[in-house]
Amino acid sequence: MKNIYLVWGCLVLLISGCGRYKPTDSDTETQFTDTEFASDVTSSAPVRGTFVPLNDPIGEDNWEHELIANRVQKRLNAMFEKAVTQLSSSQVDLTGWLAIDAKSSALSPSELVAPRITRTSLGDVFRYKPDQSALHFLGKEAVNGALGDLFSIFQKPGTQFKIKNNSISRVQSALWEAQFLITISKGFSEKEGLEQHMTWKTQWDCKDSEPATMTSIQLIDMERFIPSANDPLYVECTPSIFENASCYQTQFLIGQKEFDRFLPLRRGLDWAGLRGFGLGDANGDGLEDLYICEQPGIPNKLLLQQPNGQLVDVSEQWKMNWIDDARSALFADLDNDGDQDLAVGFFGGVALFRNDSNSGFTLRSVLPTSESVMHLSGADFDMDGRLDLYVCAYNPDELLQDRVAPLPVGVGIEHRLYDSDAGGANSLFRNAIQDDHWEFEDVTEQTGLNHNNSRFSFASSWEDFDNDGDQDLYVANDFGRNCLYRNEWSSDGLPSFTDVAHELNAEDQASGMSVSWGDYNRDGMMDLHIGNMWSSAGLRIIPKSEFNPGIPSDIRDAYHRFALGNSLLMNQGVNGFTDTSEQAGIRVGRWAWASPFVDFNNDGWEDLFVANGYITGHSDSGDL
Repeated sequence: MKNIYLVWGCLVLLISGCGRYKPTDSDTETQFTDTEFASDVTSSAPVRGTFVPLNDPIGEDNWEHELIANRVQKRLNAMFEKAVTQLSSSQVDLTGWLAIDAKSSALSPSELVAPRITRTSLGDVFRYKPDQSALHFLGKEAVNGALGDLFSIFQKPGTQFKIKNNSISRVQSALWEAQFLITISKGFSEKEGLEQHMTWKTQWDCKDSEPATMTSIQLIDMERFIPSANDPLYVECTPSIFENASCYQTQFLIGQKEFDRFLPLRRGLDWAGLRGFGLGDANGDGLEDLYICEQPGIPNKLLLQQPNGQLVDVSEQWKMNWIDDARSALFADLDNDGDQDLAVGFFGGVALFRNDSNSGFTLRSVLPTSESVMHLSGADFDMDGRLDLYVCAYNPDELLQDRVAPLPVGVGIEHRLYDSDAGGANSLFRNAIQDDHWEFEDVTEQTGLNHNNSRFSFASSWEDFDNDGDQDLYVANDFGRNCLYRNEWSSDGLPSFTDVAHELNAEDQASGMSVSWGDYNRDGMMDLHIGNMWSSAGLRIIPKSEFNPGIPSDIRDAYHRFALGNSLLMNQGVNGFTDTSEQAGIRVGRWAWASPFVDFNNDGWEDLFVANGYITGHSDSGDL
């Protein structure tokens, strides 16, 4: 069974822009009427404060390669900025960035051999694999001409670019080699949409007293997308959809930073605003509605879709505007009466609401779980005709019981970043509803799902991956290995599960944030896409000897995998899964969250949508 789900999560890394907590004068004036929060304020930890930048200048830790990486990144950014902002017909002069004896390979499509072309209903994709041994352009002026040819088509208003340095190494003395992933695109304003991705291997002369200059540019690969239509695939319609729902202005647009001024931090993930929502037909009119989870103190919202597509807030009318610590929601017909009931995961449990003939919800049961509920998914694992529930948990219980300061995730836990088993416990609940008696039985232990069940789980998804007729379960875990539980269904009793992730090469030991099943190669076997984290800083730094000196090579490899990005695992039946991430080109999803398969253009082939990003600082960290 495929699930519609949204997963949120976070991982604290040491990236540029992080800071230390510093209480403000206003912290001592914060007042709460809730007795629990009031007692927290009297503890030794501050309730709210501001962050101040760390005094950690680049280079003072004697990591010379990072000082050089910062220099050449800024230089290349400045070169691209000049190249795309010169809107005249004359060729841009970039000789100031080039050494006298600079050389380069062909850089623009007109100079490259015929590409491999993929034509889709959305547009054409041109993939180039240039001759990496050929440096045709010799001398500063010749290389400037090659760059001019590349940039000429992008000298338009609205052109954007993004450059990431994922490798840096010394060649000799002041000569350094750096590899960059480059994206450059121009919009649709002049009916000439274009997006181009390139990998450059460059060398730089980095004498201390002079600006760094490029001595060579080698194009490793290039992919160009030209849309078939000059209109955008999607149009922003959020304001019009929420025109009659005031919560859009008064609640959703306020943002986490503003809420942080008056809400207590207690549960470890609140400071990042990690909340989910449920999508389903609450009132039986055939239109999908929204239930939006909020953090403690802010009312959850039930929004009904109207025939014109707009949303109406009925949270108070339907008595669903409760202010507990909600994390995830799932619409499903739990009692088999034909309408959509609602399960809401909150701190320490799952609340089950019966749909009352499409006109309201009634709370029928609360299932006790681990504290740090993160995600809900449903499937009929025992094939009795009733939908069962699986609950993912993140942090271990009582981790933040006496803490109100904004402590990072994982503080106080003894665990291995790359292979942790110190997280919360997930739960499987068997649906035992009979008539109007709502009962769910915790069968986690009886079914074997207590095995490998102390990891930092972000998301789960059910699918019959082995085509034997029953529902299997994949769990994406932060800080290490994922789980693939094969359903050993038997007509003789309760099914059992066996974790076969290691056996079938599906552990994907990384920073699992999300999971989605889809038959991307249309061979009849369901494949896996796992959302992880891609970090240019991690890829650049982890191989260096200065990073964790003395650690075994296998542990260094595990850290490196942590920064490698998303994974696509091709299902090969009895032979397990094969990692096709590199060949498919799906690694660089940045800091990825939800990542479902979706056939955007209705051509019968599964596409991927990857939500990404993290807390935005005042400037680009140069990492994600």
